Amino acid sequence: MRYKEVNKQFLFNQKRKLTMKNLFKFGFLGLALTLTVAACNSNSGEGSTEETTDTTTVVTPSEPDTTVITTDTTVTADTTVKEAQ
Repeated sequence: MRYKEVNKQFLFNQKRKLTMKNLFKFGFLGLALTLTVAACNSNSGEGSTEETTDTTTVVTPSEPDTTVITTDTTVTADTTVKEAQ
């Protein structure tokens, strides 16, 4: 009889410890998510104000470049025979 009572108490304590661990895990997870959301929604800088400026740039088309590019296509081959060592 005594063994069953001790075993029952031991299992109850183990279950209680697991419940407390899970409580702390979910608590820290909730805190981390709250801080993450708060950091994403905050404005950067102290006393920052939003200013909208017009950043439109007008590009005028220029005449196309008609320069002809020529390259030297002469190929020289090395025909010397090298001996293997």
